[in-house]
Amino acid sequence: MQNFVSIHNIVKKSGLYNFQGCRIPIYSKINIFFLRSLLQNYSDAQVCDFLEYGWPVGHDGSPFRSSFSRNHSGATDFPDDIAKYLKKESSYKAIVGPFKANPFSCPSALSPLNSVPKKDSTERRVIVDLSFPEGEAVNSGIFKDRYLGDEISVSYPTVDDFIMLIKSKGQGCRMFKRDLKRAYRQLVVDPGDIHLLGYKWRGHLYYDRVLTMGLRSAAYICMRTTNAIAFICQNMGIDILNYLDDLAGCDIPSSSDDAYAKLGLILQNCGIEESIEKACPPSTKMMFIGILFDSENMTISIDTQRLSEILQLVSNWLCSTNCTKRELQSLLGKLNFVSQCVRSGRIFVSRLLNWLRDFPDNGKIVIPTDFKRDLFWWQEFLPSYNGISMILSDEFSNPDQLFSVDACLTGCGGWMDGRYFHCSFPEFILDQNLHINLLEMLTIVVALKLWGKHFTNLKVIIYCDNMVSVRVLNTGATRNEFLQSCLREVCWIAAVNNFELKAKHISGCDNRLPDLLSRWDLDYKFQLDFYERTKGMSLFRDLISKELFQFEHIW
Repeated sequence: MQNFVSIHNIVKKSGLYNFQGCRIPIYSKINIFFLRSLLQNYSDAQVCDFLEYGWPVGHDGSPFRSSFSRNHSGATDFPDDIAKYLKKESSYKAIVGPFKANPFSCPSALSPLNSVPKKDSTERRVIVDLSFPEGEAVNSGIFKDRYLGDEISVSYPTVDDFIMLIKSKGQGCRMFKRDLKRAYRQLVVDPGDIHLLGYKWRGHLYYDRVLTMGLRSAAYICMRTTNAIAFICQNMGIDILNYLDDLAGCDIPSSSDDAYAKLGLILQNCGIEESIEKACPPSTKMMFIGILFDSENMTISIDTQRLSEILQLVSNWLCSTNCTKRELQSLLGKLNFVSQCVRSGRIFVSRLLNWLRDFPDNGKIVIPTDFKRDLFWWQEFLPSYNGISMILSDEFSNPDQLFSVDACLTGCGGWMDGRYFHCSFPEFILDQNLHINLLEMLTIVVALKLWGKHFTNLKVIIYCDNMVSVRVLNTGATRNEFLQSCLREVCWIAAVNNFELKAKHISGCDNRLPDLLSRWDLDYKFQLDFYERTKGMSLFRDLISKELFQFEHIW
């Protein structure tokens, strides 16, 4: 085992990162020769150097607290768990120590220990709190959006990304997954940074020589590593997505077992240990990023217990008057999670995201009324959602259903495969003297309230000769309050009935039937023209009540 204290002092004295100056190979089980041979044409040229010589943590050199901060109660109240953790990490050669005093040639950071319960387990997860104390913590000197002077952003795969992979292999494809064991703890840090990762227990000092859970740059470093593995897999014909330590893929049934085996062999040859008990052999059903994917029935689903927890959280928020930034981030994370399965819910997250961007880092602020209006949408939607959504086709050139609508200043009409409606606007609508753009959008709402139940699990195109309505529907954005209310009604109907809607603009002359229907009560000639144009067709008229023109919800 290397003398990490001596190596630290040598690298620190050089004034350069290990990969830049001393280039002392650091002990790990990773097969760097295998990786270098397969990553010669990889765009991230530095990743192999970091894996061999250690990953800099990215600290900017700002002052940190070198005096000991008391360990948190999660550590002091569970001493056996801390002792067990230190013994295990020492057996993995993941830590150096114990020391009676700082062994390094420079001041070292000592962060408090803590522990939290593991989900569905009696064990506890030990944490080194690198964010305490605020302003003097190790994480305070690590940028969220920069690494070694370069701008960065950590991009994780989404539900949509894995759906695209499933679609590329076809219905009934078999999905598989392998999970890296102790992923962060397999990646060594630059020896010159070990002094930043210290903690104290029962009078002795310990230092991590691998990535610490809670280190601000750890997720970025882990993703760079698994991105490289994904590149190797793709070059070997295996399509996977990597989410930190999860590597998930799929293939046609006849090839999936081979792809799964190859992925395991790649990890083995890389010297990267996997968690065998968490591996998922090829199957038509698999959990990934918290979602159950079903390639046979082409569905995605969320656990109903988790939905109940999110609903309770939303209800608690509606009873609150103020919040912190961290509380808002937690809420947004959960709503974003559901929105990955419910596309129509995404508009009811966007305003929350905008608020987060302007939210101060410290203190509490009052929750705006508009924010709560979005939460009311979630409060009403979640009880009606069974957690299952269909994987719908992206190809709108061959939609499952078409319909068209039109409005004039006095009435509206719609047409769908022989079904139609026409109605003069109720007095309470006419009294508002609404612009034609608003009336056109309102007519779309009426049509969806009327026909939405027929669109379950379908992709639907609506033809409209009003450009404003088409733009609002397709972008999900507008500054007009009335159009915003219409858009929310549309999203509600689409979410409850699980269909996807896209609007296409057509000229007025190509939208003739809805145009005639909207003018039905203006002159008898419009009725005659309609019947002439639909002669020989099977027709069914849907009756319209004035209640369809009312917004039923407070959001």
